[in-house]
Amino acid sequence: ENTRVLHEHACVRGRTKETGKHSKTIAKLEGKLAAIDKSLRHQAQKTDADRGVCSAFVTFKHDEYKEKVLDEYRLAQHGLFLCCQSEKLQFAGHKIKVQEACEPTDLYWENLDYDVWKRRVRK
Repeated sequence: ENTRVLHEHACVRGRTKETGKHSKTIAKLEGKLAAIDKSLRHQAQKTDADRGVCSAFVTFKHDEYKEKVLDEYRLAQHGLFLCCQSEKLQFAGHKIKVQEACEPTDLYWENLDYDVWKRRVRK
C-alpha cells in the first residue's frame, strides 16, 4: 500500500515538472505570437505610399516571353554586371534583378514588405 502511494506521488510530481516545462514553452510561444501580431498591426497601418517597392510578380501568356525576359536580365544576377545595366532594362531609373519566382504556395507572403536582409533574418 505504501509503495503504491509513493509511486502515485512520484507520478504526480513528474507530471508537475512536465506541466512546468509546457507552461514555459507556452509562455515563450505566446510571446512570439504577440510580437508577430504587433508587427502585423504595424504593417496594416501603412499605406501603399509608405511602402517601398521591393519586389513584383509578372505573369506571361507564353513561356517564350518569360524565357526572353530571363535571358535579357541574366547578367543582372551578378553584382558586377548589375552596375552596367542599360537604361532600357531599368525600372524608373533603378537597376533591377529578375528571377523566376517560386510557386505561390511556397512564398512567405507576410515577408514581402521587408528588404532582403530583413526577410533572411525573419526566416
